[in-house]
Amino acid sequence: MANSTDKEVVRLMDYVDHNYQLSQKNKIAFGIIAREKRIAATDLSKILQLSAEERLRSYIDNLDKSNLITKGGVKKGSFFQINTTLLKNAKSNIVTSLKTIEPHVLKALIMEDLRVHPLSKISDIAERIPDIDMKEIRKMLYSMVGKEIEKEGTRFDSKYYIK
Repeated sequence: MANSTDKEVVRLMDYVDHNYQLSQKNKIAFGIIAREKRIAATDLSKILQLSAEERLRSYIDNLDKSNLITKGGVKKGSFFQINTTLLKNAKSNIVTSLKTIEPHVLKALIMEDLRVHPLSKISDIAERIPDIDMKEIRKMLYSMVGKEIEKEGTRFDSKYYIK
């Protein structure tokens, strides 16, 4: 039995199908992005089983040009998510999630977590912020080291704390 989130994704897909002219490739990519809420370009390529030679562009260009999705990041760090304006127009009730969190908000969340729990490992922080992918947390932590936070320990036993 489908849960309410699956039903909302289907409702959103129906809205897009009736209001936009998309290729089968576009529909497949849009469905995956809608289901995941936010997905890295590398992960989308894996799900679509694209080889290194095949381009993700043919799957997402129309979606981007039609403003159905928004794109962030650069090169391998890029990600896709459903455009919030589309969600409003479709009157979708897709459950709010931290997956689509803005980087500055994620940074503030990590800072607050480290304030309360100093000397935490990445895995500990990820457990306390379960909606956010560990890759995103790791990327943000690495960018913060030496600026807002410090790290102690070896590569596999690193613990983080606020300066």
